[in-house]
Amino acid sequence: NKETIDRFLGYLLRVVDAVLENREVALKEIDILEASERFDMLETFNGSEVAYPKDTTVLDLFTAQVTATPNAIAAVFEDQEMSYEELSQKINGLTKTLLERGVKRGDRVVILIDHSLELLISLLSVMKCGAAFVPVDVLWPERRIKEIIQSVTPKCVIRSKNQKNHIENTIEVDAKAIEPLSTVKESKFQINDSIYIIFTSGSQGVPKGVEVTHAGIMNRLFWMNDFFGSSTSSAVVQTTRYVFDSMVWQLFWPLINGGKTIILPSHLDIIDPVYISSIIEKHQVECIDLTPSLFNSLFGSSEKLSEIKSHLKSLKYVIQGGEEISKTETERFMALNPAI
Repeated sequence: NKETIDRFLGYLLRVVDAVLENREVALKEIDILEASERFDMLETFNGSEVAYPKDTTVLDLFTAQVTATPNAIAAVFEDQEMSYEELSQKINGLTKTLLERGVKRGDRVVILIDHSLELLISLLSVMKCGAAFVPVDVLWPERRIKEIIQSVTPKCVIRSKNQKNHIENTIEVDAKAIEPLSTVKESKFQINDSIYIIFTSGSQGVPKGVEVTHAGIMNRLFWMNDFFGSSTSSAVVQTTRYVFDSMVWQLFWPLINGGKTIILPSHLDIIDPVYISSIIEKHQVECIDLTPSLFNSLFGSSEKLSEIKSHLKSLKYVIQGGEEISKTETERFMALNPAI
């Protein structure tokens, strides 16, 4: 349109003027924006500052939900369910064990547990001690597991009772065996303390640990409440392995809002669209997070979509990220599911 043409003509004329004034000027040094346009781009359109609570943590909001809705379902794994009160009491029981082992604020604790209720209990228990959890995949080669453990110098390693890795300084966790406690002494920590360290894949060499603070994850969770609405987290499916950062919000977002986190068994084939759609329908999931490759595998054909469409009625949002999105597959899905 004329407005765009005139604006680009202005850019070109400012480049010409700059070159005529100084023939040696580099293009990257030429400012093509007028002052008003620069202000709009940097301040008006890009303003992203939002006033979120500064000292609130996942544990604070989870504890509030335990008080408000103690009997509501907080976590689901296979045929097991755990209410907010039951989950809180198991967290307290494991926290007591960790504190007795000497875990304190600023420590690091490796989590070597596959998808399970024990995984969720362990993550929250480490947080309650004021320490940072370091998820390490049980499926990684033992050499890599040991190298990562050595690099973070953890206070201890939490593992499930059926783990066969030869790791020292471990605490074995079985949800059924954890003593449920109503209260436990908590370690005080600050919002800028680390909540977790997650390691990169190491595809460019040695895996690198990325450290994230409580403030960082809370910024993400508060934003999700604003953007999607807190009620959208009434049931959230953990669709990624527990060593990827997206699992953090998938597990914790529902727990700060009174929803339930649905932990998928790692041995099941998540690429089965019938299985995933049945989970969505059973728990009335409104928002699901998928990598584009997983999205394409689940919903990549009209035949698959036609078969499972009736089971997706509760879905309002599908998040894709981590890879390049397929425009064709996404548009096909949206055309068949205009309400999502």
